[in-house]
Parts: sequence; C-alpha cells; structure tokens
Amino acid sequence: MSEAIDGSPSGGLPLWLAGSPNLPSPLLLFWLQALEHAERRFLSSPDILQLLDGGRRYRVTWYLSWSPCSQCARAVAGFLAQHGNVSLRIFVARLYNHEDPENRQGLRTLNSTGTPIRVMTNREFALCWERFVRHQGAAFEPWAGLRENADLLLGQLEDILGVSASWPLCPPPSPLWAS
Repeated sequence: MSEAIDGSPSGGLPLWLAGSPNLPSPLLLFWLQALEHAERRFLSSPDILQLLDGGRRYRVTWYLSWSPCSQCARAVAGFLAQHGNVSLRIFVARLYNHEDPENRQGLRTLNSTGTPIRVMTNREFALCWERFVRHQGAAFEPWAGLRENADLLLGQLEDILGVSASWPLCPPPSPLWAS
C-alpha cells in the first residue's frame, strides 16, 4: 500500500520517490528544494541513515526526473562505497546537462559502482502513476512521443556509459525493499 500525492510543495518542481516497508510511512517523498538535490536529501535523511544502519541488505530503486549531476553522482557513489549493504538502481526521465563532461563522468562513476542507470519508459511512468499519484482511478496516458524520446535518451545514455543501458524484462521494481 502506498500513499498518494496531489501536488508539489516546491511549486511543481520535480520530485524523487521511494517506498519502504520498514519505515513508519510506506512512502517517502523527497521534494527537490532550491538548494538541495533529491539525491543529497536522501543521503542525509536521518530516517534513511537509521534504516540502513541495520545488518540487512537493501536494494533501492530511485525514479528521478533528472539524472544525477556530477556532484550528486560522486556523493551517491561514495555513499554506496560506505554502505556495502545497499545496492541501488536508478530510473531517469531525462538526462541532466548530459553534454557536460563532468556530468558524463559522474554517470560513468556511478555506473561503475554496479548501479544501473536506466531511462524511464512507458512501463516505469505507468508504475509511478499507479504507486505515487492520486489518479482517482484514471489510467496512465502516455504522452505523444514518449517512446521516441525514451529511445533517444537511451541512446545518449548508452553513449555516455559506453555500455548497453537497457536490461532484460524483469518484474516491476519495488521502490525499496530489504532482504
């Protein structure tokens, strides 16, 4: 079960979403704030840090409006190096300033930690719609050009990473779960 959202307290700026069966609320929302990127907010969240202190292994899935900037990518890579019990996979709707060499290197660094970075497709947008949006029963309606845009971004991401950025069909990812 997850909570739903109707809007953004940050004036419509992108958001980052994660669910957790182990926290008081099954859904955590990290709104993008003017001076703090969602990735850094996650990394500094007392709830997350307390949760991850246990001896369990965690696989975390992020759905991001933008791919991490170079600084956030390095911070996330450092966090993962310090927390060997956490693995991460990232779905992005867009590539942040992907022509910038530092941002490209940041994505490669993050990918080298074993963190797959993937472009969101219709499937991931529909999953987010179902889990995180108060849609009042309305079905997800992909917008015109969604598939073509995802294919274009996938090609750009593969160029950046130097590897295939697609993965075989698998069950829809859970936002955060422990094993």
